[in-house]
Amino acid sequence: MEETQKKDIGAGQLTPGAKAKFLEAFAVVQEYLYRINESKGWHDPAATDAECVANVHGEVSELNDWLRQGFSIPSDHIPLYTGVEEEGADVVIRLSNWFSRRGWRLADAILAKAEYNASRPHRHGDKVY
Repeated sequence: MEETQKKDIGAGQLTPGAKAKFLEAFAVVQEYLYRINESKGWHDPAATDAECVANVHGEVSELNDWLRQGFSIPSDHIPLYTGVEEEGADVVIRLSNWFSRRGWRLADAILAKAEYNASRPHRHGDKVY
């Protein structure tokens, strides 16, 4: 992480400036992803919420399949990245597209959840993973 980015991150909190940068950049990327999916016909007809959940789940399952094969194996479609990285991107793309279509605030929720998680005790709930 660059030194300027480290300065924006305090004890589990982002500065207002860092939050604003994240939200602005995420909005631009989310719109870009949405327009690609729209131009490829993925909004005609619009998927139901249940179908969107299934699509996100499918991408997570594909990510898991790549982990089983070996996390460092190059992707078939974007060989500069691993299959795990490609499928992780697909998870984010599917989720982003769905939330964008529904008008849900994914980027804001990510920040709110991160702030909540920062307030929780170490390994809260004593879970193994």
